[in-house]
Amino acid sequence: MSQKNRIEFEKSISRDWSVLFSELWHRSYTTEFEKQFGWSYTDAIIEGENNVVTVYHPPVERYVSLRDFIISKISADDQWLIRIVGELRLKVSALLDWCEKVKKEGLRSMSGQELFQLVSDFSGKLDEIGPSFSLDLSFPFQMENHADVSKYEQSITAAISARREVEKMAPLVNDFSIMIGAEAVKRAGFKDDSLKKYLSLEEIQAIFSGRKADVKIIKQRKNYFLVSRAGLSSERIDDLVARKGWSLKKYQAEAAEEIKGSIACAGKAKGKVKIVLSNLDFGKVETGDVIVSSMTTPDYLPVLKKAVAIITDEGGITCHAAIVSRELKKPCVIGTKIATKVLRDGDLVEVDADKGIVKIIK
Repeated sequence: MSQKNRIEFEKSISRDWSVLFSELWHRSYTTEFEKQFGWSYTDAIIEGENNVVTVYHPPVERYVSLRDFIISKISADDQWLIRIVGELRLKVSALLDWCEKVKKEGLRSMSGQELFQLVSDFSGKLDEIGPSFSLDLSFPFQMENHADVSKYEQSITAAISARREVEKMAPLVNDFSIMIGAEAVKRAGFKDDSLKKYLSLEEIQAIFSGRKADVKIIKQRKNYFLVSRAGLSSERIDDLVARKGWSLKKYQAEAAEEIKGSIACAGKAKGKVKIVLSNLDFGKVETGDVIVSSMTTPDYLPVLKKAVAIITDEGGITCHAAIVSRELKKPCVIGTKIATKVLRDGDLVEVDADKGIVKIIK
C-alpha cells in the first residue's frame, strides 16, 4: 500500500464498556451504518485494556468523509437530518423504557429461551438506533470549523438539541448489557462475577441456549481484547494495523510543565487532579478537585458538580463536557489529547481556561 493510500487510525473516545456493548457498537459504526445510510468507515477498531475501552477511527473519514456525506444528504433534502434525530429521540426513549421494564421484572425467572430472545431483541434495537445516534453526535462537532456552518445551522441545532436527551443512552444501555452478562455468568456457573463484562454476544447466546462457553478465553479478555471487522480477538492493535498496512496515530505523553487544549468554558481554577475514566472512579472525587477524563458522559454530572475545573483528552465545543461546564460555569479545557496520560491523581494544577492551558504546579 502506498503512503498516499495508507489509512491512519486515531483515538476517538475512551469509555467503560462491556465486550457485548463494544461488539454491538462496532456493528453500528460499520455494517449497520452501511445498511441504513449507504456509507461506512473502513473500520472502527475497539480496544479493551485494563477496564478501559478505546475506540479508533480513521480521522479523515470521521471528520471529512462522513461530514461530506451528511452535507450531501442535507443539500438534497434540508430536513433529512432533522427527521432522523427526531425519530431517534422517540426510539431512544422507547429503548430506555424497555430496558427499565426488563430490569424491574428481573431476569432470574426467565427461561433460557426467553433470555436468548431478550438478547436478540436488545441487539436488534441497538442495530436500529446506533447509526442514527452516531450521526447525531458526529455532525455538530464536525461542523465546528466549517466555512459554511451557518448554511446548515438548522440541522446542527436539531442535532445538538437531540443530543442532550439521547447521549444518556450509552451508559445506561451499557449497564443493561452488563446485567445480561451477569445473568449469563450465573447460569454458566462461573465463580468470577467480574466476567460479566467480558462475555461476547455469541457466548451469552450459547449459555442461554444451554451450551458451554470457554471460561479461560473470557478471563483473558479482562486484560485485553480487540473488536474490528475481523471480529472479536486477542490480537494486539499494533499487529492488526501492521497486518492491514494501516497505521496508528499515537500521542506522546512526555513529562511536561503544561498541557494545551481548546477553551470550552473560560475561567481559572486551582486544585488537585482526580483521573476519572469510568463511574468506578467517582468515589475518589472530592469537592474542589480538578476532574481529568478522556471525555465525560451524562452519568458524570454528580462528580462534575464537585469539581472546580474539568480537563478532557477529547471533544469539541459541542461535546458533553463543554456544554455542562458552561452550564455549571466551571473552567474547562478540552481536546488536550494527553491529559489523562500526563497527569496523575494528586497532582496540583492550575487551569487557565482563558488561554486553554493547564499548568502543573507539583
